[in-house]
Amino acid sequence: MSEYLPTPDYISTKYSSPRDEVLHHLSLEGWANQSSGDTASTTGYFARISNSEAELQELTTNFEEAMQSAGLADPSALIGHYLLVETDDGFVHVGAYKSEEEVIADYLKLEAAYEDWAGEMA
Repeated sequence: MSEYLPTPDYISTKYSSPRDEVLHHLSLEGWANQSSGDTASTTGYFARISNSEAELQELTTNFEEAMQSAGLADPSALIGHYLLVETDDGFVHVGAYKSEEEVIADYLKLEAAYEDWAGEMA
């Protein structure tokens, strides 16, 4: 197996970290607690992901290849509450939250903004 080499700082990537790349993969594979939006919308595509320590073994078993591909050395980095947004230019932004309640509140704000946008487009 080849050694993971980080992308040089001067090259722009769509992810800020290996953790963010794996979280994006999880959202696309149906692991997110909730997801909505559209990359063409003003909100982008967004997903709420909360992972507990109890889920860590299941995560590493089911997504080992994605973790290796992203260069995520410590799967425990996935434990926590995250709000992921993918924009129309393909960049993925991830916010970490202290509690599930906080991430749900921001998710609901994005959902309302997306519904407003979708209503205007109809």
